Amino acid sequence: MASGRWTSSTCSSGVAPDPADRRRRTMLRRAPEVSGRRAEVAAAPVDTAIGTALGAEDPAAITRTIALLEQLAELLSPEALARLR
Repeated sequence: MASGRWTSSTCSSGVAPDPADRRRRTMLRRAPEVSGRRAEVAAAPVDTAIGTALGAEDPAAITRTIALLEQLAELLSPEALARLR
């Protein structure tokens, strides 16, 4: 999964309080259409950013880290996270 950055081009907002949590005043929902910018960001490789974050230049270490992050993303699916609520 690509970065979940929420911007005005990727989400719409409403002013109704969240029914599950009355303290939150703005609900954000991902826009159903994929904007050009959103598609561009989703298609961008993360290798350079991961390498920078790790302070690593070894392509093998970066590849292993990306594989581990992908495995973690599978384990923390929306369904798995819903069980926490």
